Amino acid sequence: STYNRTNVYTVLLSVLFIGAVVAQIGSTYSIYIHEVFPDMQSQGFSILFAINSFLVVILSAPIAGWLKAKDKMSMVGIGGLLIGSGMG
Repeated sequence: STYNRTNVYTVLLSVLFIGAVVAQIGSTYSIYIHEVFPDMQSQGFSILFAINSFLVVILSAPIAGWLKAKDKMSMVGIGGLLIGSGMG
């Protein structure tokens, strides 16, 4: 096997923690937005999600192409770091 057992366990544990962060964001983000921007109400929340969707569609292919040749384990770590830093 070309995969080191330690690397596989590290990736699985990282995916577990990243999934927990994403679940937390999904369950409380709307409450946070409502408290921080009370004047925007649901229209502001909808605009934020539309901008997010637009950015994902536009940027995902160029970023994936740029990262294609990079070390996969490093990318998992950097992705986890970015998602985790978004919680702060």
